[in-house]
Amino acid sequence: MSDSAREPTLQLAHRLAGRQTMEQPTLADVSKAALRRRLADARRALDPGDRAARSARIAEACRRLPAFADAAFVCAYVSFREEVETGALIDTLLAAGRRVAVPVHMHGTPRPLIFAEIGSRAELVPNHFGIPQPPEAAARFIPTESIPLFLVPGLGFDASGGRLGYGLGFYDRAFASAAPGALKVGLAFEAQLLERVPTGPHDVPMDIVVTEDRVIPAAPGAGAPTRRW
Repeated sequence: MSDSAREPTLQLAHRLAGRQTMEQPTLADVSKAALRRRLADARRALDPGDRAARSARIAEACRRLPAFADAAFVCAYVSFREEVETGALIDTLLAAGRRVAVPVHMHGTPRPLIFAEIGSRAELVPNHFGIPQPPEAAARFIPTESIPLFLVPGLGFDASGGRLGYGLGFYDRAFASAAPGALKVGLAFEAQLLERVPTGPHDVPMDIVVTEDRVIPAAPGAGAPTRRW
């Protein structure tokens, strides 16, 4: 798979390089594929050291969320390439004795994304996309409906909780099985914020979006699936 498994249609673009504010062009005539290319380039343009520093600020903002502190179980994506980095946050949770789950991609199955509990990141191995996850044969799978809080990656987000993913619908399908009160928290750099994310009937919005500069609460109940898969 070229460039990034989570960016199946992405190629390098240049118009958003270095743009790190909420000021974005209108989306009326921009297709999702083109938008993904532009947002991927904006994220990729961040210096690795700057990206790490911004990720640390996002992690700290997550830790200050009351729901995060209270959650008996946290599901955190394992960051890949230029995503907001989650490794240190996962390690901190585990060191504090918190229960942590991570996504497991089940290639070629009706449920392509399920979740498994881990005790250490050392358990993880690259999957067919190259993303670290527990080996399927040894994974300690847990029901999606038992997870109270999810940290979610994406290419773009807006202030209403709209999320632009990687085009495969993995998280949207997984969230169809989530508990009604489960909190979905999108992690993003400011460069990934849009005025409005183009969404469809299957797209599940976030309840909260956390960036390096702010915590953006969406409307109550925003994270409920709009349609069951």
